[in-house]
Amino acid sequence: MKIEKSIDIRRKGSEVFNYLKFTKNQVNFSVWNMADPGMKKVFHGTDGTEGFVYTWSSANKNVGAGEQETKAIVDGKSIEFEVRFFSPMKNTCNEIHDLMIAAIPVDDRLPVYSSVIRDNRYSYQL
Repeated sequence: MKIEKSIDIRRKGSEVFNYLKFTKNQVNFSVWNMADPGMKKVFHGTDGTEGFVYTWSSANKNVGAGEQETKAIVDGKSIEFEVRFFSPMKNTCNEIHDLMIAAIPVDDRLPVYSSVIRDNRYSYQL
C-alpha cells in the first residue's frame, strides 16, 4: 500500500528532514499520539538514529500498545520504520517514509512530498 501527501513548509529541506527523523517529534503531528496525550511512552537508544525504539501503551483501544523501531535513515531522503502492534491487534509492518523536498521554493514555500509504503493492508493516516 502506498499513500502520498504533499504540504508546503516554510523551512529549508534539511530542517524538515532533521525534524521528521526524530521520533519524539511525532507527538506534534501524529494522530495516534494526539488521540491519547497521556499514554505511557518509553524510549530506548538515541532518537534520530537507526536502532531507536519507541514503545507506547494506551487504555484507548484506538491507540493500543506497540513499538516503533527506526531501521534505516538515508539522510535527507527517507526513513524506514518497523512498527510492531501488540494490542488491540497483533501485527508487524514495515514503513518507508520517502521525502522529496523541492530544491527551489515556490512563492516563499517549500513543497515537501511524502509517501509511505507499508507492507500490509492496515490503514494509515499520513
